Amino acid sequence: MSNNFRLIDIKTFKKVSSLFAWNYKTNFLWAWMEFDELRQYSFWDDVKNIDWLASAKNSKVFVKKYIEEREIELLFIIDTWTSMYFWFENKTKLEIAKEIFEILALSWIKNQNKIWVIFYNNKEIIDLKSKKTLQNFFLIKRKFDEIISKDSLATSNINKVLENLFKKQKRNSIIFIMSDYLDEINEIYFKALSNKNDLIFINTFDDFENNLDWKWFYNLVWNQKNIEINIENKDKKEKYINLRNEKISKFKKKIFSLGWSYLKTSNIDDIFSVLYKFFKLRK
Repeated sequence: MSNNFRLIDIKTFKKVSSLFAWNYKTNFLWAWMEFDELRQYSFWDDVKNIDWLASAKNSKVFVKKYIEEREIELLFIIDTWTSMYFWFENKTKLEIAKEIFEILALSWIKNQNKIWVIFYNNKEIIDLKSKKTLQNFFLIKRKFDEIISKDSLATSNINKVLENLFKKQKRNSIIFIMSDYLDEINEIYFKALSNKNDLIFINTFDDFENNLDWKWFYNLVWNQKNIEINIENKDKKEKYINLRNEKISKFKKKIFSLGWSYLKTSNIDDIFSVLYKFFKLRK
């Protein structure tokens, strides 16, 4: 486990853990309900369950009866393309993703729920199958460390992973995608998966690439192109930051429009605080 994780105040961890679990027992309850049958309305039934079409046909009020599907799986989809290895100060974007994984996976697995991880880029997809044991958590963590220690000369390929999940008719999962990706996405797969799952796209960034907060010449790789920026030139720096913010905002709006949630993190964030605030706002 990372040094940051060992230093977590146990009360803070419990707060994040309980809030995370609470969200999925309340706000997203209906995502984990399987339709069973129609029955006639009774006094204590929730009016939101009324089937108006069936009621109109039968001249009586009918409600939909559901069976709760309790096995909710947590799926992490982690981008391992070249850009995720970038760091300017203290940790790579891939290490940020690992920290998020540790917090959320332990929060989930302590309640005997399954976790599943897929690492992906355009060259390979590493699929660590779903299990609900603590041993599986440490197995995934070791694999994460192994991937972080390697170099990558790959590009991103999120659409291929989502296509596979779409073909498998993936449902009843909480899916986190962690990537710095900001380009075109296949809307069909994103939209289809959001109908049966709760989906959260977490953009992980290095603060420097968003703000250029350093007095130096620097080369950035953006959309596979090498861009040299003199960040002492205030006009060019401001233009870059405005374009960058515009691109992030456009991507965020697209994710929202497809039924996903969105979260942005960077190397300067307190990851626990960011996650706690995020889930608290979803109450």
